[in-house]
Amino acid sequence: MQPEKAYQVALIVHPNADTRAAIVRSLRDAGFQAVGVASFEAARHLLGLEPINVLVTQARLGDFHGLHLVMLARSLNPAVFAAVLSAEQDAVLARDVEAAGAALFIADSTESVAADIGRRMVLSGISRSLP
Repeated sequence: MQPEKAYQVALIVHPNADTRAAIVRSLRDAGFQAVGVASFEAARHLLGLEPINVLVTQARLGDFHGLHLVMLARSLNPAVFAAVLSAEQDAVLARDVEAAGAALFIADSTESVAADIGRRMVLSGISRSLP
């Protein structure tokens, strides 16, 4: 049996610095080693460096889509908790996110999204405490 890591790694991908910082702070408060980046390219690079346990990504990332990061993260760690953020309800996006095994969060405010992600992680057994 391998020893458990002393921490879990979370990657937050969001182009808005305030939103990204709030989610990073929330996950750090919950005991994660959390890092935030603004772009798809930066996230793809980091995914190749170290396995992650949690991925939180904005749905639309310039010319790319956060679901591509979910698929990449899952190929590296099938147990990754993945959350996709969107500013609007979209039935097609909801279906695609569900098919990818991720959770969709409609972002009405930065604070509510950070709290919702924390609650969902607690329910899924990823985290023992709410951020």
